[in-house]
Amino acid sequence: MNFRENIKEEQVAHVVWTLFHTAVPAIQDQPTHICNNIEQQQHSVSEPDMTTHEAHSVGRRCNRRSRGRVRRSRSRKNKTTRRRWQTLARKRGIQRWSSLVSAKSSRLAKTHGMRKFLGELCWKEFVIYATTHYRSAFIEAFTPSDGVLRCHGPLDGGVCPHRFCVDVRQLASADARQRCLAGKRLELLHIDHTFDVQHICDTWKQLGQHSPPRWDIGVDATQLCSRLFSMGSSHSHLTFRCAVPTGTAPGGPCHHVARPHYRHTLISSDLSVAHVGASDAEAPA
Repeated sequence: MNFRENIKEEQVAHVVWTLFHTAVPAIQDQPTHICNNIEQQQHSVSEPDMTTHEAHSVGRRCNRRSRGRVRRSRSRKNKTTRRRWQTLARKRGIQRWSSLVSAKSSRLAKTHGMRKFLGELCWKEFVIYATTHYRSAFIEAFTPSDGVLRCHGPLDGGVCPHRFCVDVRQLASADARQRCLAGKRLELLHIDHTFDVQHICDTWKQLGQHSPPRWDIGVDATQLCSRLFSMGSSHSHLTFRCAVPTGTAPGGPCHHVARPHYRHTLISSDLSVAHVGASDAEAPA
């Protein structure tokens, strides 16, 4: 029994020894093999990253602006050259224009009833026409070259007894009192029509028709809008006149708000299309 057990032990020892000698080289070679695989994987992963980085860097270099190139400034109309007082004066002109025609509750729309007479569609077309042809000159009248707006005297002629004027440049003054004084004086400088606005609208209603297909049916658009909006030219029908309160200065105001212009009236032929045709026919003679 002892002999057989010894043989079995020797056989087991031999098998273990054989397995040990065959497994050790594989175990010794395995870390090197794994390391080589890891290095290859790292190298394969790092290569695209490097090429991508190089591509991005090359792209940035290509898109860079050359040092010798100078960026040109973009010119803007009427914004860089306009002074602050001109901007503020134009703002007052825009407010006057809005209260006269473009606002929903303007004088022409609500007070004189032209929006209801023409209808919504024709009224919008009339406002667009007036804005396109007369708004610019109307607003520019508030920015004279010397910066001073002056009263043109009474409607019947003559010189303003108060020599009333407004230095609109003071609207942008650093002194708050000067700004306030200029604003108050500008409020007393009214835009006066040669013909009463109500009188013009009544004549317009006589020549036109209620809710017409076109806003200028029966009237000449140029003659009508000239009497309502023309300003800043020798043939304009609007001008600045002072409205100094009575009693504050001798002579009274040049623009009497509650006094109609009895000496300046229109007849139907002044605004009708037939009147324009007759004047054109008489011109060659």
